[in-house]
Formats: sequence, structure tokens, C-alpha cells
Amino acid sequence: MTDIWQPGTTYAPGATVVPVTQPLPQAVNPANPNFDDGTLSGWTAMPGWSGALKNSLNGGGQALLAAQSGTAITLINTNLVKVTVGQSITASCLIAQGKPSAGDATCKVALFWYDASNVLLSSSAGNIITSSNYGSWQKSTVTATAPASSVRCAIGCIGKNTSSKGPLGVTGFAWNYVNSGTTLPRVYTATQADPAKSGATEPVWPTTVGGTVTDGGVTWTAGAMNSVTWTAAPLLKSGGSEPSWPTQVGLTVTDGTVVWATITPQITDPNCPNSKNVAIASSKVFAADTDVVRFSATADPTDWSAQGDAGFLPFGLQTYGKSAPKALGLYRSNLVVFNGDGFQMWQVDADPANMNLLDAMPVGSTFQQALSPVSNDLLFLSALGVRSMGISGGSGNLDAGDVGVPVDPMVQAEMAASARNGTIPLATYYPSHGQYWLAFPSSSAGAGGVFF
Repeated sequence: MTDIWQPGTTYAPGATVVPVTQPLPQAVNPANPNFDDGTLSGWTAMPGWSGALKNSLNGGGQALLAAQSGTAITLINTNLVKVTVGQSITASCLIAQGKPSAGDATCKVALFWYDASNVLLSSSAGNIITSSNYGSWQKSTVTATAPASSVRCAIGCIGKNTSSKGPLGVTGFAWNYVNSGTTLPRVYTATQADPAKSGATEPVWPTTVGGTVTDGGVTWTAGAMNSVTWTAAPLLKSGGSEPSWPTQVGLTVTDGTVVWATITPQITDPNCPNSKNVAIASSKVFAADTDVVRFSATADPTDWSAQGDAGFLPFGLQTYGKSAPKALGLYRSNLVVFNGDGFQMWQVDADPANMNLLDAMPVGSTFQQALSPVSNDLLFLSALGVRSMGISGGSGNLDAGDVGVPVDPMVQAEMAASARNGTIPLATYYPSHGQYWLAFPSSSAGAGGVFF
């Protein structure tokens, strides 16, 4: 893939780029196109042609083909310009037949095509002017494309004069040729031996095919962008041996065509609470922090300070918020925040303006790792045992017939043992069996713990 050149970028051998700004096309005029000096300077003429200082068109110069010079007498400009096969050129000149009778003196503009050794290959001629009123000028025009093997081109004309009545005149040679070296954009290929970085500023690109320029550690070689070649190549490929890894944050190391940057997973935002009581919802991370629940910027868990995106829920200002939040979970896309006194249910959204307190109930929990979503419900470990958000939240108490009531005595005993041992109850959901698993590691049953 050919990209636009970039500074300080690692380029492997064979990588291709195009300049930030391509050279503009430049027009190239024929030499002495109007014979202003009255001579054939800048022209190669067969016998019969001569220069003259005055013409009836504008009083300037012209080239004259003398009477009885013969047929197919060429006049070719010496300015041979570079072309590419298929390049189109339009050329013209002005012709005055003079005194000869119609058909006795004729002329036509022509483009002459040459190979790399400047050997004439062929010519492309325009419309022939066979007659004109004495002193008047007619235009001959040709549009042609460079044929196979052509490398250079020149403008000129082909004349005939078999009359004895006087010369034929030509002037005003013109074409729309622009330098093919800048008409077609250049593509530059990295030709140094190993991957290397480009310089800090764009180099002065060579305009000729095969020209080179050194750019930092990269050597670019110019080529013509007149074809498209597809080559499979890895975008990133490590080197043959492990690099020497930097340890300072922000430093980089080049490894083949890969540039590794040293980063740290540590979040340095001062508003990050670094809490273990967290939940993820609405593309944000929610974390308990003393009497509030902070949330990160949308889709960026490293940013806890973005104005209008990151912020906090005022847990301590709401009902049952007098003690710090201890557990966070999700219930039907809403955030549930527990402490020992109860819970608050919050509607959360990527836009903080759409977050609202939905409900609060005196049903509490302090066990973050014992919360688990189960189907469309949320199961948690309360002071009395396992309870569900659907029933506890609807009834507003912990004594209603909930899912964990049948095993409350056993769970309560293990909770007491866990408190004495300083261990933390753990829970997970086993979807294939539809089971909520609750574990008390190193509990009263021994080192293996108790599972429900």
C-alpha cells in the first residue's frame, strides 16, 4: 500500500510513498516558434526552407518554402521533449500558400516521434492546407498519442512546393505539451538495506525516474506512477531477534517494521478512586468512593475528569446513603449500589445528564464478590442470607419468601465463620444449569470451604 510520506516513520525496504505535494506540470514551448529573428534558429530544415523577418499576419517572422523545392520537405523543431507512450499532444501552425495555384504549394503541421536513441520512428500529420487567398493564413491542427517505443517528440511541418510562382509561408507553431516528467506523479520506493526512520522534514524529491534522495535513514528511489502493482506484504513484522526493551514510559524501540512504545497500565487520573467495588454499564466504569459513586468518561476507563462526561453519583445525599457503598451490581441495565443499610437503584447512561435515582430500599449488602446476575435478576448476599433483587426490591424487606430462605440457617452460620476467619464470600452464576453458586473459602467445614 502506498501512503503519503510521514516524518519520523519507520519504513522497511520496498515500502512506497508519494510526496505530500507533487510537482506541478510545466509547459514546454517549441524553440523560436514564430521565427521572430527572421532565421531558422531552433529548427532543422530540409533544403528549400529559409527564414524571413516579415509576414502579412502580424509583421513578425516566418519560414518560407521556396518555389519548386519539391515534395515532403520537412521542417522540424530542435526542441525534442520527453514523452510517455500513450501521452496525448495537440499541435498547430499557421500556413499561407502565397501566389502558387491551389494544390501546387501545400503544408500540414506534424508531430515527429523518436526512440531513446533519437531515431525517428514515425510522424502524425494534421489537416493539409492546399490553398488560401494571397496573404491569408490557415490553421493546420493535429491531435495524436505517443506510439509504442516513443521516448521523445518534436513539432514541425511537412511542406510541398512545385510551383514557380513563389514561396509558401508558415509561422505560429504551438502545442499543449507539458513535461511528462511532472505530468505523471512520482512514487518513491525505500531502497536502503534495513528498516529505517524518515527524517523530521520532507526531503527534496528527485523528479527523474531512478533519482535518489536520503531521508533520515531511508533512501528513496523515484519511479513513474504509470501502473498499479499489487504486492502482498505484512503490515507489521517483528525483527529476527528480540529488541532491547526500554523501561521508561514514552520511549520507543524499533523491531523490524514494528515500533513498540512503552506505556503503563496505571491510571494516573487523581479522580480515579482505585476501588475494588466496581461495575461496568453504559460504556462507563462505576466505582465506589467514600460517600459517592464515581464514573469514568464514556469508553475511556483511564479518564475520570472529563468535563460533561466523567463525574459521580451523589450516593451519600440520598436515602440509605449514610454509610459508604460496599457493593455495585446491575439489575435490568440499572446500577444497584448497596451499603449495609439498603440499596439505591440508578438509571445510568452514556450522557451524565440522563442519569437519575430510580428507587431506594432498606435491603442492604456488603459483599461485592457475592453479587451475580442470574437470568433477568440479581442475586446478592445479605445479612440474613441469599436474596434476589426482584423479590427483595419489590417487597422492601428481607423476610419475604425469597430464593435463599430454605438455606438461611446454613448460610448464616458460614457467614459468621467467614467473618471470624476474615475470608470473603464468593459467588458466580453457572448458566448451563441455571445455578447460583456461593462459596465460603476456608470456612467452618475445613480448608476446602462450603458451596451452595
